[in-house]
Amino acid sequence: MAGRLVRIGAPDSLADFYDSPSHIFGSGEDAVVTISTNTSLTSDMYYRDLTVDSGVTLTTAGYRVFVQRNLYLNGTLGMAAGPSTQGSLGIGTQDASVTNSLGGASTSHTVTAPIAALGGSKWYRNPLNAIDGYSFNPADGTIHLLKGGAGDGTNYGGGVVIIAARYLFGSGTIVASASGNAGGGVIIFISSNGTNPYTFDVTGSGTGSVGTATFLEAD
Repeated sequence: MAGRLVRIGAPDSLADFYDSPSHIFGSGEDAVVTISTNTSLTSDMYYRDLTVDSGVTLTTAGYRVFVQRNLYLNGTLGMAAGPSTQGSLGIGTQDASVTNSLGGASTSHTVTAPIAALGGSKWYRNPLNAIDGYSFNPADGTIHLLKGGAGDGTNYGGGVVIIAARYLFGSGTIVASASGNAGGGVIIFISSNGTNPYTFDVTGSGTGSVGTATFLEAD
């Protein structure tokens, strides 16, 4: 198939599809991992298979999660409060309104969705765009990260959680919520599964508004 990365020496076409690197689902180079204690990421991760045990939280901390094959999620994946430090993804604000955002507003600060020049909100409904977590403005040659929720002056708004996993198992939770009175964050989840078995939580805290959660199917 032209234009697709393939596994050299694959024993059959299914293994070729299953194990080949993918722009959406990643290379699998971080291998098969089980998270059995609370863990926080310090970089984007490219798992082959990922298991998050029941009662355990894998905090994404502003980084993306790719799972080339199987995600077994029985615990929690994401961020339960807005991060103050940016990883590979954008964050919300602490004491200001936020632009280029799909997050929730706070009582004191507003959110503005991505403008047409940046592809608008629909830009992030295309998995090939969404997985990057940003859009590009040709007028000024700059990259604009997708942002999370608006803060309440003390607490940051909910962050941005982007996960791509080919096949899904378990009944865990994906979270991009907030604390204090900040607005909720953003979840973009991409999978080959036709349905989403997980609970999404993008709630604002206190008087903060709910953010946005999107499930996208991609082969």
